[in-house]
Amino acid sequence: MNVKKELKQLGLYPSKRLGQNFLFDENLARKIVDSLESDKQVIEIGPGLGVLSKYILKRFPDAIFIEKDPLLFNYLKLHYPNGKFILQDALKFDFNRFDSYSVISNLPYSISKNMLRKFISAYPHMDEAILMLQKEVVERLTSPPCNKKYGVMTILTRIFYIEEKLFNVSKNVFYPKPDIDSSVVRLKKRDSIPLNHDEVDDFIRFIKTIFSSRRKKISTNLGISDKKNNKLSLRAEELSLEKLIELYRELKSSSE
Repeated sequence: MNVKKELKQLGLYPSKRLGQNFLFDENLARKIVDSLESDKQVIEIGPGLGVLSKYILKRFPDAIFIEKDPLLFNYLKLHYPNGKFILQDALKFDFNRFDSYSVISNLPYSISKNMLRKFISAYPHMDEAILMLQKEVVERLTSPPCNKKYGVMTILTRIFYIEEKLFNVSKNVFYPKPDIDSSVVRLKKRDSIPLNHDEVDDFIRFIKTIFSSRRKKISTNLGISDKKNNKLSLRAEELSLEKLIELYRELKSSSE
């Protein structure tokens, strides 16, 4: 596909501010779609010119495609008449109308963090997601403890999903060429989360507090003595999700 030519004919000029970068590598598009393991209802977010969509439709004829741009929406309807296209902002779409579904997307950089928050709140309805994101964002999602990229986003995602970086993507397979490289990541729904449901909101507040000043000890961020628990003398980034949950419960138990 000659993306530049197609966009010019549409009179559409990609917005750098919105992070609009159109994938044109057919082999990569096929590889991304082949990465999807789930057989649930498939939803593509931001299909653009349909470079992923055509391979999605071959595997999942009942797939649904959510496109925000009216020009691209009409283009997709014309070129893929059998596809089910919805003209809507994905951030406002009610994904939970489906009991179980999978997502695939080359997410625009401008909405990637907000969409990740939406996926977190979608648990347990979203079974799997194959996402192309900024390489830095994927590094944050998949980071181990004791790493500067390990933080609130890592923990919040890890509560609900098992994350796996699949492969890196060169900036040279997009038009216009972005300033940064991308990576493809899989988020796979956990069968059960490591928290009780009545703990989730309070634990999230706890995490945001202890990561509020990354270089400070957990005790300092909480405003308590580190003598209560030896983990309190550490920085939050030094503890795994399991150890953070353990600390949260120990502190909660000691305050009751």
